[in-house]
Order: sequence, then structure tokens, then C-alpha cells
Amino acid sequence: MASPPNAAIGFAADGFQTDRTRLMGRHVAGDGFLRGLIRHGGLDRLSAYLLAPGDGPVFEQLARKAGATMALEAIAPQRLDRLAAIGTLMLPGPEVAQLARARRFAGSTAYSVVGVTHTTASHGAMESIADLLAGPAEPWDALICTSRAVAATARSLLEAEAAQLRDRLGAQRFPLPMLPVIPLGVDCAAFAPPPGARASWRARLGIAEDTVVVLSLGRLSWHAKAHPVALFGALGRAARRPGAPRLHCVLAGWFAHGEQEEAHRAMAAALAPEVGLSIVDARAAEARQGLHAMADVFSLLVDNIQETYGLAPVEAMAAGLPVVVSDWDGFKDTVRHGEDGFRVPSLMAPPGSAADLALRHAAGAMNYDNYLGASTQLVALDIAAGAEAFFALATNAELRRRMGAAGQARALQHFDWRVVIGQYQALWAALAERRRAATPGPRAIDPRHADPTEGFASYPSAALAGEMRVAADPEACSSIEALAALPGGIYRPAGGLAEAGLAGMLHRLQQEGPTTIAALLPEEGRAAALRGLLWLLKSGFVRRLPPA
Repeated sequence: MASPPNAAIGFAADGFQTDRTRLMGRHVAGDGFLRGLIRHGGLDRLSAYLLAPGDGPVFEQLARKAGATMALEAIAPQRLDRLAAIGTLMLPGPEVAQLARARRFAGSTAYSVVGVTHTTASHGAMESIADLLAGPAEPWDALICTSRAVAATARSLLEAEAAQLRDRLGAQRFPLPMLPVIPLGVDCAAFAPPPGARASWRARLGIAEDTVVVLSLGRLSWHAKAHPVALFGALGRAARRPGAPRLHCVLAGWFAHGEQEEAHRAMAAALAPEVGLSIVDARAAEARQGLHAMADVFSLLVDNIQETYGLAPVEAMAAGLPVVVSDWDGFKDTVRHGEDGFRVPSLMAPPGSAADLALRHAAGAMNYDNYLGASTQLVALDIAAGAEAFFALATNAELRRRMGAAGQARALQHFDWRVVIGQYQALWAALAERRRAATPGPRAIDPRHADPTEGFASYPSAALAGEMRVAADPEACSSIEALAALPGGIYRPAGGLAEAGLAGMLHRLQQEGPTTIAALLPEEGRAAALRGLLWLLKSGFVRRLPPA
């Protein structure tokens, strides 16, 4: 049986560690991908390409913790030959062009580079996407878009960048990587309600069994995630309707700072005083599991451009909860309106009406957080529609059960890591076919990563050449061993000779007398010998003779 398609994981510890104070969706997604690949990839070797050279032990620790029993391989950044042997480099972010530049050392067809979108609103993310055109990304590379909305944003950005390159440089040819839409995954089995969790968590928060609990879980930020005006405005209206049961809102996640918590509490008090409120730190996976079990409805009314997919509603669906979300970005793909829950309509200011915000952000007059805060004021959610959704679910237990069951089945069928890893592996296989059909590209060095002996060739008086003559310098005042032992005496990562090799070269010059560099350097190990000779010249053990 043929081995399943594999990829080396582009690994930097920051993208995969979830035991942190500032937990973001990309961290949860990275951890989930690692666990999903281990569980469902069918691999006999799990390889990580170290984007941060010292992260090998962290990779091994996280992989074993995630259940890896197969062989592990930590690939040093310069080992492009290992990437070529595996065939694909799978990045945790969108930096495809950046890593494709490094690939040129091995040849453009050596392997495929695959990235994935998270937020697309930051300057860094936008630059990574735009760079796909001028950078050496190829049709056998890919940038995975986690939703159709993100794919549309990426294509719009690339079209604008192409127009700019045509106008400025007359460019006509734009090789593009694939832009497949593949969702982020969840481990559906992990969201099965623990026995007794509903009762224990309700008791912990002082919530009666007949109270309908609406859970909103995620990073709690009005400026960078979801403004609470829609949530509390809709819940308050639903609670005030005749026939409404008691409602209780549980905000679960974390606040970046105290002002955010103050803003959420004030908004709840002003707009939904009839609704109970609990705020819970939900950074621990065990807490999230228990909170899903105690809730009746899940809601995330995002109105922010930094959101691209939204894992939290899919996790809630996997837990069997009906969901009320905004009709926004990735939620349009994950939640079926009227089947798994409800999508609340959203409105945004007309295209072309906020160039002033773009300018202030680009010029540095407004930082990213302030830019997001200003942008969220350009978006409105339909609070009346949200109230209708909450009231319908709050007053109809059968509707909650039916929508929850539909969402749970959908999560298992479309968003479980078992399914998503299969889509990744199908993509890796398709890219390999494209790569094999392409004309092999020559090895080259990207100008941004120039060989220093070429990029700075104008700096020295001359470059070492084979016809130059050298001799041992009798005035050298130290031994090789003594000088090499001094701090800074010899820098071993430069890849030259060790002390024994240096001593051997010097001894030969002392015994045989002056000779040309071409005659002195051996054929085997020539590169190391050349650097060793330069160290002897640099340290005064050897001197260059004037031309005859």
C-alpha cells in the first residue's frame, strides 16, 4: 500500500502552544492541526521544519503530548534536501512567498510550499498575500483560505496588486499558487459532554436548571473580536418579550485588560438587565468542555474584520449546541441558517468609504488595535433579527434539540480533523502532480538572500583567486590552538577547518614553501579548506605574497 501524502510542518512553538495567557484562535488551530495529523494522517514519520532553530525539543514535547508514537524528525532550517524528500512544507501562516524564496537554493520544483490564512486584516498578512505575485510562488504552491469570504478577499488583493505591477513595471505574467478553500478542523469527539458536567457547572455558577443559558465563548474583546452591543441588545429584547423564560448569558474566554471587562459588564447592565450574567475564564480545555455541556444555546456575533473563520461556533456545533452567529465571513460556510441555528444579518459601510482609516493605519498614525476598533464602527448587526433567533430557541426546547443535532452531524461530517486532514493530503498530492509536470527549475539564490561574497564583492581590495601565492608567515606570534581557544578566536558555524586541519595546512606551507592557492587546496573538502586558509590569513599564520 502506498504511503499517504505527507508534509513537513513549518514549526515555530508560538503557533502551536495553547498554555498561554493570550490564547488566540491560531494557537488553538495549530494545536488542533498537529493532533489531527498525528491521529488521522496515517504517517510513520512526523517531520517538523524548524522555523525557529531552537524549537526542536518543543516540537518533540508537543507531539508526544498529542499522542505521537511514530518516529519524529526535527529538520534544521538549512536542510532543504529533507523538504525535497518529503515533498511539501505546510506552514502555520500565510508566508508562502517568503519560504518560496528560500526554496530557490534547492530549485523551484524541489517541493511545494503551503500556507494557511488566519486573520487577513493585519499589515503582515496583507503583505504576505500580495507578495505571492512578485515573490517566487508557483502553481504547485498553495495558500489555503479557510472560508469563501477569505478567498474573495485574497483574490481582490491579488487583482489590485497585479494592476499595480502592470502599471508600474509593465508586468503581464503572474504565476499564482492555488487558493483552495479548506476549513479549519475540530476534534469532534473531544466535545462530548462529560457526565454530570451540566449540573456541576450550573451549580458552580448558581444557574437553575430551567434557566436558558446562552454561551458566548472566545476572546472577549469589543474592538478586536465581537462588539457586545448586538449580543446584549438582542438578549435584552428577547428576555422582555411575553412568554420568555429566564435567560442567563455566560461570557467565557479572556480579557486582554480590565477595561474590556468593564465595557462588557456595562453593556450588559445597560442593554440586558433582565438577563443573568456570568464571566468565566475558559482558556483551559476542561473549562470549555464543561461550559458547552451546561449551555443551551451558543452565540458569537462577530462584527470584526480580523475574524476570518471562527472555530468557536464549530466547536459548539460539535458539542450539540444550536448556534446564533452573525452572517459574517467564515460563519457563512459553517452555519446553515435555519438548520444548525441562525445567522444574524450584517451591514457594512459602502466600499470606498473608509480610505481615511486605511491611510491612518498605513502611515502609523493608528495602530492595529485602534484600526480594528475604528473598523468595527463601520459594521452593524441586525439586533431585531438576533432577538427573534434567541426568543425562538429560548422558548422551544425541541427546536434547540433539532438544530443542535443537525449542527453536531454537520461538524462531524465536514469539520472533524479526520475529514480536514484528508482534504489537506489530497491537496498535497495534487500539488505533487503539478510539480512533477513542471520543468525543473534551476537552483538560484534570491537577491534578498545574496551570497555575501557576491553581494558585497565591491567591499574588499581583492577576492581570493587560485593564482594568488601564499606562504607561512614566520612572524606569527601565537599557536593555532591557543588563538582558537580565545573568545572569538574561531567561529565554528562558519564551516571551516578544525584545529587539526588548520595545523596540517600550515605545516605543509612551512615544509613546502610558497605555493599558489589552487595548488594548496585539495579537491575533496575544498570549500572547508578555502575557509580554513582564510582563517590562517585572517589570523596572521599565512600571508599573501605579491605577484611575481
